[in-house]
Amino acid sequence: MLATVPFSMDNLAIDSYDQIYVSSDKDGYIAKILPRGNYILLSPGGMILPSGVAVLPRPDGGESVYVGDIWSLREFDGRTGKMRSVENSNLAATVLSTWPWA
Repeated sequence: MLATVPFSMDNLAIDSYDQIYVSSDKDGYIAKILPRGNYILLSPGGMILPSGVAVLPRPDGGESVYVGDIWSLREFDGRTGKMRSVENSNLAATVLSTWPWA
């Protein structure tokens, strides 16, 4: 094992200097893998193919903005924009009708 990263990986590329780069299909991260197994995050990631938005009131008086993308359903605070929660879809264990974007 060369490295462990805290996100799913779907692709990698090796440049002309033998440096390894990986991408996350689920969160959109791009990272450079360093020789000792740690990594540098080049892109912080975000939603992949956002496709639906809903705004709902919360019991505390605020509002939440829900956004479904191809891999997750994310909840954001309507006032601050800060992410409150994320529910990830597990493609291997779900059927098409349970995907957040379906």
